[in-house]
Amino acid sequence: MNRSRFVAATIAGLMVVLLLGTAKATTIGECAMTIDALEAATGAAEFLGNNAAKDQQRLLAKLAEADLKLNQGKFADAVQKLGDYREKVISVVADGKLGVVDGFGEDQMADGIGGLEGGAQDAINCISRLG
Repeated sequence: MNRSRFVAATIAGLMVVLLLGTAKATTIGECAMTIDALEAATGAAEFLGNNAAKDQQRLLAKLAEADLKLNQGKFADAVQKLGDYREKVISVVADGKLGVVDGFGEDQMADGIGGLEGGAQDAINCISRLG
């Protein structure tokens, strides 16, 4: 990962940590900020292979769809889109098209903690608290 991507990914990761520091999200805006931070982290992640840009764009599209559903008050649909995103991240990492740390965080495990996969789980948890 080049230096500028590393810096962007680090900043995006810190944004996610700061946003998730609140024990309970109470507004759509708070959950939307979590998705926004996940979009920034996805944009900063280094995808590999012939279809790297396409994989990245597909993930960003899933986040845009989740954000739209969230803002429409369709929480179950937003959670579904984020679940689809999370599964795609797991698949892309398994296929060697995304680094394990970008995908799963420092523990390098698909456990809902850290990385893009963990950010998706955090957004799902946020929306689930809305109702």
